[in-house]
Parts: sequence; structure tokens; C-alpha cells
Amino acid sequence: MAVGTAGVAVLAGLVVPVAVPEVAATSAAAVDQRLLYTTVAGTGDVALIDADTRDKVANIGGFPSAVAIIPDNTRAYVPDNKGDAVSAIDTAARRVIRRFPVGTAPEGVTASLSTPRVYVANSKSSSVSVIDTSSNAVVKTIGVASSPTRLALTPDDSRLYVASGDSGKVSVIDTDTETNVKTISVGGRPSNVSISPNGAYAYVTKADDDELAVINTATGEVVNEINVGDFPKGSAVSSNGRYVYVTYADGNSVSVVDTATDRSIATIPVGAGPSSALMTWSGTLYVTSQRAGTMSVIDSAANRVIATKALGTRPTGVAMPTYEKPTAIVTMGDSYISGEAGRWLGNAVPLNLGGDRWGTDRAAYNCNAGGSNCNYDGQRIYGATFRN
Repeated sequence: MAVGTAGVAVLAGLVVPVAVPEVAATSAAAVDQRLLYTTVAGTGDVALIDADTRDKVANIGGFPSAVAIIPDNTRAYVPDNKGDAVSAIDTAARRVIRRFPVGTAPEGVTASLSTPRVYVANSKSSSVSVIDTSSNAVVKTIGVASSPTRLALTPDDSRLYVASGDSGKVSVIDTDTETNVKTISVGGRPSNVSISPNGAYAYVTKADDDELAVINTATGEVVNEINVGDFPKGSAVSSNGRYVYVTYADGNSVSVVDTATDRSIATIPVGAGPSSALMTWSGTLYVTSQRAGTMSVIDSAANRVIATKALGTRPTGVAMPTYEKPTAIVTMGDSYISGEAGRWLGNAVPLNLGGDRWGTDRAAYNCNAGGSNCNYDGQRIYGATFRN
């Protein structure tokens, strides 16, 4: 069976209708903007950005510092920095349904994609709290280097990297054993950490040194330190891993770092005091600016701000729900089975010829913003049996 025009499959001379999801050219950006969650510390709000409006999801009080959404999109978890607790928000009902006591001054939060775990960095108790989202309980507290602020999981959820400002260190947690297995010295008051899509590198912003440290996750060594802007605070990596976007609070800008050359290649002006950054799979970058009280919407292909949204006093974190890639067409015979990892590659266009498996093959990863030039690994779906 081969796929002809949209919605039609050709099988031995027969024409068979095939359901193909209609995706308008602007749908990705529209979805991203409609379902963004932001924390606004000055008013204690969690705001849902719905196109050009700002709908309040919940008011948790205190100082909401970040937000993470679990994979089924039913709950958002928000640390209350002044209340020493984390609020769980029912995203459908738009209200707080539970509060979890954690360590002192919780600041960063991230959710696992493969396990019912949410991790919280407690900045004044030098620890990470582990919340089991299935039992709704804090199940473990893990000691880390002093003053942890932000944290990030590797793509396979096997390691959690925790940036600790006062210590100048990054702690590495084994999520299977839930123990701190390594401490990496980076210096310069690390303020944020982000991971490359292939899990090979951890990028750590160093606020005091105006640098971005690059950690090889296989060796645990710092392999480079890249000059960026004044007081780098947040960071986000492009979907293909080629670029790292670094907010620098004292320069009111975002630095674009090319990971192929480890150099800053562009600067994007944003609102005053930029802090958190979020990169979507569609290539839209969102940056919250605390002093300006705004969020900048950036077209990463053009490296320019395309919209600015007023959020309120001191916006901090930003997150969006998890979305699956579009439903795939399954083709047989001289092509490859897609959507189920593409175990049989057939005569699919090779990667070096610019093939595009994005949206039709769940084993494709590390695609660029346009969905092409992907890496491919069937073991991501089938495990070791893929090679059998």
C-alpha cells in the first residue's frame, strides 16, 4: 500500500480512504499559546494563557516559583516558595486539590514522563522531595548540594540533574534508586540546568560567571564553558539539540548558543529581567520577564519576538501540557510501518537525504523545528527486541 494524495491510500489499484488529521499551518503555535501555564509570584497566581487572554487557573498564595504538568495533563504541580509546600492543581477544574509539605523554600519542579514522580528542589534545606503522583504522597527526600534551585531530567528519566547555587555544584540523582550518585563542580552560582534531547549534555547557567557550562553526561565532566550575557538565569534547548537559548537577567535579552560551535550567535531583546524559558516542539520559545511582568513569544527560526503578553507582577515559571505527535498513517509493503516505531524501515528515505519521519514515526527523535533530519532508534519503542 502506498499513500497518494491526502486522505487516500492506493492498494493494488484500489482507492481506500485513510483518515488523515487536518493540521492548519498555524495550529501548533495556536495550541502552544492556548495552553501555557505560568506562575506569577507577585499575586500568587497560576495563569493559563489562552491565545490573547490570561485566565487564572488557581491562586495558591505565597510565592509560586515554577510549574510542572504530569504527562496525562490532569494535574499541575506548583512549589510555594514561602509556604514550604507544593500545590497540586486539577487542570480541568482549575483549582488546588491538594498541598504537599516539602522542604524549606521549594523553588524548582519537574515531572517524569515515564513514572508517577514529581521532583521538587528545596532551596533552603539542600534537598529534593519526591512526590508519588499515584499515591499522592511525598515518598522520599534526597540530600543534594546546598541551595538547589532548578532541576531537569534526562530524556529517558534515568538521571535527575540539580543545579545548586550557593555550592557552585550540580548533583546527579539516579531515579531508579532515588539516591545522589554524583556531584559535579561547575562554580559560578549555577541557576538552571537543561538537557539536550539525546541526553548527551547538560547545560548549566552560571549566574556569577556569565557563562553556560556544558557537562558531558556520560563522563560527568565539564567539557566547555561558553560566554553568554550578564547574569544568565534560565535556559532551554531546541528540539533538535542544535541551539541553547539562555536568558540573562541583567541584559534583558536571550542569547542563542550554537552547540555545534559552542558560541553565542545571536541576541534577542526581551522584557526586563528575563528568567524562565520554555521551548516547544513546534519551535516557539516562551520567556518570562520578572521586572517587566511579561512573557515574550519568540519565533526561534527567525530569532525574533513575535508577541508580548502581560502577565502581572513577577512572572516566574512557565510550562505546557504534553502532546503526542500527530496520528500516523500506517503504510505497508515498499515503505515502512510508521507510528509504531517503524520497525521495518523498507525503502524509507535515508536520514542523510533529508528524510522526514517526524509525525509518522515515534522512533524518530531529535528532529529539527520543521520536523526533518531526525535521528532514528527503534529501540525507543521495542527495546532490545528491535534488532531481532
